[in-house]
Amino acid sequence: MRNADKFLKFRPETLLHIFIISLAIFILGVQVGIKHGRDLQLEDIRIEYGYDFSN
Repeated sequence: MRNADKFLKFRPETLLHIFIISLAIFILGVQVGIKHGRDLQLEDIRIEYGYDFSN
């Protein structure tokens, strides 16, 4: 029982920091996924229709 009490004695700031860091990593992963998806979509359009888009 004492081990459970020690585990739950995190300071609320520590849990908040862990949550914010994990949320930031998740958002970064979503942004990278969206960028990769758009690149793949442009590549599919190039292959299917022969269009070439320049940045």
